[in-house]
Amino acid sequence: MLWALLAIYLFGSRGASELNAVFEQIKTHIKSDIRDDTRREELLAIVGDVEKSTNDEIKSRGRIVQELSAVLERHDATAGDIRPVLDRYRERVEAYQARMIEYRLDLKGKMTREEWAKVIPAEKASPPAK
Repeated sequence: MLWALLAIYLFGSRGASELNAVFEQIKTHIKSDIRDDTRREELLAIVGDVEKSTNDEIKSRGRIVQELSAVLERHDATAGDIRPVLDRYRERVEAYQARMIEYRLDLKGKMTREEWAKVIPAEKASPPAK
């Protein structure tokens, strides 16, 4: 069980509710800050695609983590049993990251620098914990 919890901790992602809140915030900014109706609808469609892709990815990774947990719980599991699951997980992560880069570039290409700064504000780094 400890290995299963460790796998979930290491390979988990942000919770769906937290991500959905981020998507809603972005959509709200697009609706209020993008004046051109056509571009606004294009941007909202892209964000909708990002949201769907992300939710699908969370489900897919969850299935892989469950599979990994089942393997790790087996006393007789070997590296040969574990590696293929981790490889599949890594492939999913890389494919998802590539899609997110494309979505980002698509959004950025349809927005001015000023619109981008309003809609996608930079995250502020928090000071290190003491």
